Amino acid sequence: MSDPGWYPDPDDASRARYWDGSAWTDRFRSLSGDAEKTTAGRGRSRVFLWVALVAVVAVAAGVFVLAGGDSASADEVVLESATAAGEDPFFESIAKSAVAVEGGGVELAGTGGAAVASLAGDTPGLYGGTGEDACDPAALVAFLEGNATKAAAFAEVLGIAPDGIADYVATLTPVVLREDTRVTNHGFSDGKATPRQSVLQAGTAVLVDDRGVPRVKCSCGNPLTEPAPTEGTPAFQGDAWPAFDENRLLAVTPADEALTELQLVDLTTGQAFIVSVGAGARPVTKELLLNATLPLTCQSGEPVTLVDGMFERGEYESEDYCVFYVESPNEYNAESLVDVVIGDVTGDGVDDGVVLVLEVVGNTQANIHPLLFSDGRFLAKVPIGEIYDTNTFRTLRLLAGGVIEVGGIEYIYGCGGDCNTTAPVAVRSRWDGQQLVVVP
Repeated sequence: MSDPGWYPDPDDASRARYWDGSAWTDRFRSLSGDAEKTTAGRGRSRVFLWVALVAVVAVAAGVFVLAGGDSASADEVVLESATAAGEDPFFESIAKSAVAVEGGGVELAGTGGAAVASLAGDTPGLYGGTGEDACDPAALVAFLEGNATKAAAFAEVLGIAPDGIADYVATLTPVVLREDTRVTNHGFSDGKATPRQSVLQAGTAVLVDDRGVPRVKCSCGNPLTEPAPTEGTPAFQGDAWPAFDENRLLAVTPADEALTELQLVDLTTGQAFIVSVGAGARPVTKELLLNATLPLTCQSGEPVTLVDGMFERGEYESEDYCVFYVESPNEYNAESLVDVVIGDVTGDGVDDGVVLVLEVVGNTQANIHPLLFSDGRFLAKVPIGEIYDTNTFRTLRLLAGGVIEVGGIEYIYGCGGDCNTTAPVAVRSRWDGQQLVVVP
């Protein structure tokens, strides 16, 4: 007996037991095919009702079970914890870090009696992150390029050609699940993909496609497809985590159109931020400032907290009047401002970002504050001095060696009567391990 499948249990002739190709597992069902509950201590079996609406949505979204000829048993759903590889993994873990996520942070309409909620992949806050990639897509590509059999099985599940894996993975985005999520997971056994219905625990790192649907489980490299609707009352197999609730599960359906960015939730701060879609997704650091307390103060010394990218205080033309907002290119200025630059400033191999914040005092003075963010959090002010005319701020560049260059700056002085300006200058600075220092 070598092929994985259900066979009479050698320890109990009244039931069937799953053979994974090399050993007996702890998955059981009756000989008639009805799933049995696992015993306490080995895994609690829970029963939930699959909502008819989800079944309709799943069909409309093209839910199907692929790979290898063995259809998944939809009345059995395997519980898979955030860090577990599960049965028959395609590859070793490509997850870069483990994040504890309790779940319950996403609003799931229809839960509490209707067990599975359906949300589109572009739902803001559906997924989380930490400012770093949740997993390493390049490692997965390198492995599959060296293993033709697994590459063919992986590609078949996802409906792509084996020689298109690298291009396909480059369109995927590393994220972290914020809710326990139903998927069709595919292991690898006996030269082919082996589908199973699964619940992935909140905190699981996955790669999602440009419609926001999970396509790879990072702890094992397994390809994922949308879940198949159950035909009866399914039994959960495996150990349930403490927060598991059969009445609070999520199924992700594709967004209506291809996405260029996703709004995630920072799993350490709870703050929303944006990532561009694609492998190695970079935080769009300007978005991190839309709701943030800045290392700046108004004239009165009041801390600056932006709401939707803007802070406003005081009456117009009063001494206390002060406005801060995230600067964007000015359509009236032919040489418009460059408001974000992304690249490795600190030399740690992770992209950092410089964002411009504009300060307006009264109706005469405007100051630009370039701020350096690393790992999605404020690190330092970029040294440039006081700027009073935003139209003279021409360039923001990242040079070789992580040098930040702010160019085309003019300083206004001598405004007791006539105002004068200096010749345009460029200010360059480099991270010395603790701060940004000006360099020639």
